[in-house]
Amino acid sequence: MSAEALRADVAADIGAGAWKPGLQAVAARDRRDRIVARNTRKLSGSVALDDWFRRTEPDAPRWDYLVGFESSVHWVEVHGASGSDVSVVLEKLAWLEARVGAWPHLGARAQSFHWVATSGVDIPKQSRQYRQAAARGLLPKKQLALP
Repeated sequence: MSAEALRADVAADIGAGAWKPGLQAVAARDRRDRIVARNTRKLSGSVALDDWFRRTEPDAPRWDYLVGFESSVHWVEVHGASGSDVSVVLEKLAWLEARVGAWPHLGARAQSFHWVATSGVDIPKQSRQYRQAAARGLLPKKQLALP
């Protein structure tokens, strides 16, 4: 599937106008050294989910971004990474999973979920919060490095 097909899937499932080329939908503060790609030409586009759904779901725990890389989907949350942040990020993940499950086009694509820390990661490995995040396959990382 092509990047153009991914753009069409975003328009069908999320809405026309949500898709931006490359990382243009990702805030500069969240892009810088946090989301990187060795081959930037493979970055097909992005969606600022938090901004897009703010008006219709102002009180929802919204996920931050969709990043398209070639034809795959990377769901990216840029958030603090301390023990107290785990429950917040997992609430956002539940919000996102409910939407992805209802989106017929995007839900059928190869996808991955990423939590990128805004600064250091401070969740002790022996803590309950670490085990909760690990059980969901969503441990924070300092950077999302795409090939």
